[in-house]
Amino acid sequence: MRLALTSLPALTFMYGTNFSPHSFISKKKRQECQQSRVPNRKALLIGIRYKDALSYRNDPVDLREVPHQEVQTWKGILTDYFSYENDDVTCMLDDEGNQKGNLWPCHQNILAQIEALVDDIRPGDRRFLFIAAHGGQLRYEKDSTELNGNVFYTVECGGKTLLKITNDNLRHILVNRVPKGAKLTVVFELCNSGTLLDLPFRIDPDPDSDKGATLSPARNPAKDVEGNILCLSACENWQKAHHWESPLTKEQGIITSIVEETLRKNGYKGREHRLNLVQLHRELLKPPDSSSQTGLSEAVQTPVVTIGKRIPADQLGKLSFRP
Repeated sequence: MRLALTSLPALTFMYGTNFSPHSFISKKKRQECQQSRVPNRKALLIGIRYKDALSYRNDPVDLREVPHQEVQTWKGILTDYFSYENDDVTCMLDDEGNQKGNLWPCHQNILAQIEALVDDIRPGDRRFLFIAAHGGQLRYEKDSTELNGNVFYTVECGGKTLLKITNDNLRHILVNRVPKGAKLTVVFELCNSGTLLDLPFRIDPDPDSDKGATLSPARNPAKDVEGNILCLSACENWQKAHHWESPLTKEQGIITSIVEETLRKNGYKGREHRLNLVQLHRELLKPPDSSSQTGLSEAVQTPVVTIGKRIPADQLGKLSFRP
């Protein structure tokens, strides 16, 4: 007869020393084993169109098919130009047949998928988050250094109820969990999204600087975060984001359109790419042809670049966009 053991007694050596397989592996060897791990990459792409949703004023908030199109564009960008495999990319879309799954972009599912994105992140790994949705602000004073109150809206099962995910939520479950040596890149195609990730510094192209750009505080106090984090937001905190199109791209957000157009003009599929960040930001800031804008012709939209660490002035022009 065999006895079923619910637990095994701890093995001990003389004098009560606990047995552990690590007892035979030096600290140096353990570090070498950890360093030999192959870095990986993961992406989470979220597109919410709010087909049947209503605002708090009971106004329709349908973004049509644009956020879903942007998700497909970014999946192609990652797999064609940045060496991602299809299995590395998770997409969350509010498709009608997807409401009962864990990839429906409701409040609970989005928070869970963002946590999963960085749950196993290690030094050397790369992570990418893209969100196309409605953004907003709870509190805002123009030119203020107090940046609390940025939000984006999830759509609950049933498709009509909206809930908020705030900058504080994202800082807690995302920014604070990226370790030193790991890289996180985030793109927001949202209104009022300038400092949604709440990173401490912003980069602005400066034609009068011999470095090509300037670094300034984006929040107060401006304190470095642990990981290597870069965020591209579609507009300033007080602005609306609009859809754009060009001869090479479909109707999309401005960041999605410019990145896709730049890669299609200059890139080669199947090869790892790096886009110079300052040059990319300059392209984003160029006034587009008014005929390419979907929305009000007088609307102003200024894309924002924020980072998690203070960078020496002579290194700003060397930063790259490589999700």
